[in-house]
Amino acid sequence: MSEKEIQIQTDFNGKEIIIFGILQKNQDTIISIKGPNKDTSVLKKERILGFWFNTKRVIYKNLPSLFFISSSKPVEDILSKESIIKEKLYFNELLVNAITQRDFIDQKKLEKWNKNLVDLKFSENLFKEYEFQNVDNKLFQTRIFFPSNSVPGKYKVTIYQVKNQKIQNKQNRVINIKKSGIGPHSNLCHENKKRNNMHTIERQKEQLEISGIKSFPNPNLNWLFSSSKKNIQKKPFALIVPGGSKKRLYKRIPNEIFLKIINFLKKKNVLPILIGAKDDEEICKNIKYSEPFVKNFCSKLDIFGVGKLAKDASVSFGNDTGPMHLIAKANKPSFVFFTKHSKPELCAPRGKKVKIMTFKNDNKKFLNQLIKYTEKII
Repeated sequence: MSEKEIQIQTDFNGKEIIIFGILQKNQDTIISIKGPNKDTSVLKKERILGFWFNTKRVIYKNLPSLFFISSSKPVEDILSKESIIKEKLYFNELLVNAITQRDFIDQKKLEKWNKNLVDLKFSENLFKEYEFQNVDNKLFQTRIFFPSNSVPGKYKVTIYQVKNQKIQNKQNRVINIKKSGIGPHSNLCHENKKRNNMHTIERQKEQLEISGIKSFPNPNLNWLFSSSKKNIQKKPFALIVPGGSKKRLYKRIPNEIFLKIINFLKKKNVLPILIGAKDDEEICKNIKYSEPFVKNFCSKLDIFGVGKLAKDASVSFGNDTGPMHLIAKANKPSFVFFTKHSKPELCAPRGKKVKIMTFKNDNKKFLNQLIKYTEKII
């Protein structure tokens, strides 16, 4: 086999595996692949008095979740019917003696239920017959594609050598399909019951420790704040980040508070500079209209431009949004505003001089406290 393990990650779209071997003289070859067994239910709905009800059900016990087959000739020409049923080497034969519940369905109708189940499995690419390739009468190979809906587990690969309708040799192999990555596809689960109450940084650190990573040196971010550009402003200035994602407007504090901050900075002869991205252009434009003396750099800076300003700023103010995480790492005084809709203990920006403030619809009290803190800085 070209591979013995398949990892299901979040972007898993299926995987092809090649099975190959040596042809035996005067013998036929059958290859079967069977996925992990599980009980499979088939239901029938009927309309009764204007409502739909599940009225009949058939349960197939320990049915392979996946069944692929490939053979040098049609299987029925290679093996006897008895051997096919015994080895469960064809689609309908998988269902023989597998039914544990049939809800008063007679045998004749049951055949239709069996056919419907097989057709359904084919439509999901979980049952399939693959081409058997004979290479110069010496080797064989078949290309098998495991679809994206393959379930994790051990898949049994069996290669039969058959002569005169009798199995001469049978070899078993295993293909292991397992989850990998994050979320529902994790194979290293973070089972800490308090994980949902952990800050993202601590939670991810613990997850990395589970995977065997033990060293977590503090990153050197000098490259982010050492832009070769000359100082954009010579006079003292403050960064204002009044926006945030339009999809989460409830994380923004009232614009009125930013206008009050800007007015305070003006009296202190500190130039306010507006920072933001596309979602913030409207609010920055409105602030600029109300207070023409501010500088509006919204959507005009790259990450290095923001980093340079953050390092040179006297102080920064902003909502719980992306740029504030970058600004906080400049280790200059920064005030980050949260609302009741997000929890700073889970996702607050980290930095040496970050002050977290939670807005509780108390404009006057919030602003007075903020001004009090800011007066100690500028």
